[in-house]
Amino acid sequence: EPIKVTDLARAAGWSVAHLHDQFRAAYGQSPRQALLARRLNAGREQLVGTGFSIKQIAANTGFTHSSAFCSAFRRSFGVTPKAYRDAYYYGV
Repeated sequence: EPIKVTDLARAAGWSVAHLHDQFRAAYGQSPRQALLARRLNAGREQLVGTGFSIKQIAANTGFTHSSAFCSAFRRSFGVTPKAYRDAYYYGV
């Protein structure tokens, strides 16, 4: 199930604004940016380490649509998930 910033704030006992400020001070990025980076890195690992479809990887990493995963992946890594897989897939 996707993690939401509001859930993180609630778990910490803080408001979303306070979590945001503390997180940015400690890590130099917003909680949302950090969550997105973790989801995309998990997707990148699945692209090269599994034979899962891009649609399945998108679902596994918390994206509601494969198109949202593909757009975010391209913005972050400069290539599409398919191009990344074609370049680095080692098959399992």
